[in-house]
Amino acid sequence: VFEVGIQKTELEQSIRSLDYLENHGKCLDNIRPDISTIPHAGRGAFATRFIKEGDYVGIAPLIHIPDRNVLNMYGDKVDPETGDETRDISKLNGHQLLLNYCFGHKMSSLLLCPYSPGTPYINHNSKSP
Repeated sequence: VFEVGIQKTELEQSIRSLDYLENHGKCLDNIRPDISTIPHAGRGAFATRFIKEGDYVGIAPLIHIPDRNVLNMYGDKVDPETGDETRDISKLNGHQLLLNYCFGHKMSSLLLCPYSPGTPYINHNSKSP
């Protein structure tokens, strides 16, 4: 029987000194979300300071989606005998919005989706990411 939970066992590792953070930490405030000045562009990420070429824009953990097909959306069909609605996998209607924010390769089913403050607002070029 365990008498100590994960909070207690990881507490010591989760507290860092200011010196440690200055040497090993990463800022999460390089970007901020805002409304674009480009008509109809919606919201986007904007730099809060100069970011030189090769520096990171933002850091984020990744959600791993092993099969991109889980983001497919299908039409419904009605069973004529019972009247029940079921998914009709022959009628692909589109994809979940999350797909727009994930990265992957056309030859792989794996998707990597960042989640962190601000990173969902980073626009990427789908033709040449």
